[in-house]
Formats: sequence, C-alpha cells, structure tokens
Amino acid sequence: MDETPVVALLTIRAWCEEGSSNPLRAEIRMTSDVSSGFQSVWALAERGQVMDAAKGFLDDVMAALSDWTSSVYMASHPGHDGWIRVPPTPWKEA
Repeated sequence: MDETPVVALLTIRAWCEEGSSNPLRAEIRMTSDVSSGFQSVWALAERGQVMDAAKGFLDDVMAALSDWTSSVYMASHPGHDGWIRVPPTPWKEA
C-alpha cells in the first residue's frame, strides 16, 4: 500500500536578457508525478506570469495534499502506529 502522496516537481530557471526593456526570462517545468517526467514546459517573460504559474502549481499541490490527507487514517492494527493511505488518490490536473 502506498504510504506517501505523489511527489510533484516545479523548476524555474530565470535569467536577465541584456538590452531588453523587459529583461526577465523564465523557463518553468512542471510535473504532478516525478516518475513520469516533466508534463509541461513554459517560457515566460513577465514576472506576474511566473508568479501565477508558481502559485497555480502550489495550489494544485495543496489540493492534492488535502485529498490525500482526507484519505488517511491512523492504523488500528496492533503494533502498527503509522499513517496508512486508503484508497490511493490519483493526482488531478486543474
């Protein structure tokens, strides 16, 4: 039985483009399941877009965590005091 939630990953590679009036450049890679590799890659040039993408990703992670914790219960079996996840809750894209 799976005892941990799915691990999501967000990477942001940011740099400044010299000579540009809007110098920010960012490449964002996201996945809701690290075992499947990156599921989306974005190239952005505005701070607000980068912030919105990061916030949206974290909102999705928190929603998945909430789903996961609602399916967790404290095991009542003798000698087993850990958290058990039942039933498995798949990651859902927003």
